[in-house]
Amino acid sequence: MLKIEKTLKELRDLQNTLRELGIEMSINDADAETKNDYENAAMTIDIYEPCRCFAWVGMDGVIHMRWNSYPNASAWFRMNLLLDLARGYMLKADNITKSWTHLRRNLDGQADEMPLPAKLAGRKAEYENAANRLRDLIKADPIATDLSPFECGRLTRFLCDPQKERLLEYDPDDPFYRNMFNRGLIDRDGLTELGRKAMEHYIASA
Repeated sequence: MLKIEKTLKELRDLQNTLRELGIEMSINDADAETKNDYENAAMTIDIYEPCRCFAWVGMDGVIHMRWNSYPNASAWFRMNLLLDLARGYMLKADNITKSWTHLRRNLDGQADEMPLPAKLAGRKAEYENAANRLRDLIKADPIATDLSPFECGRLTRFLCDPQKERLLEYDPDDPFYRNMFNRGLIDRDGLTELGRKAMEHYIASA
């Protein structure tokens, strides 16, 4: 089987997985404009909701997304795509609360926290549920516990810091926290059991 055929098969499997979550991923032959921008592009991968994700596949089957290249559609490409999508849903959920608070303050000067209307609360819950389903997929993949030297070092410094509870508090705007949280390695209370196993695995293999 050609490398590009293997990549396409893996992409179709991922496409089916995402469709079950209500996420549409399109896989198309590269058009003339794409070939002008990406000389060796054979296919393009597009997702528009919950956030825009774009990648292109070369004739050699290598997938290119942002500044990274992946030899196929498994492992780290799948992981990073799922992380982006989970973050997209979480940001949508957060934006509902922020927009409602901003609206209340502008319309009637209310600074006190007010419950979301039922319709907005329902939509926020849908986004949060979608993000959690993506996070379950991420945590189920063994690669989720593979830490880089940078990640292990940063987590170790946090655990040794007397203010670790503040430092490990999840911040959705920080790429490191976002990545660790969506991989299930930290939560708002600090390092999770999966996170501890990831650190032990890294130390044992170092």
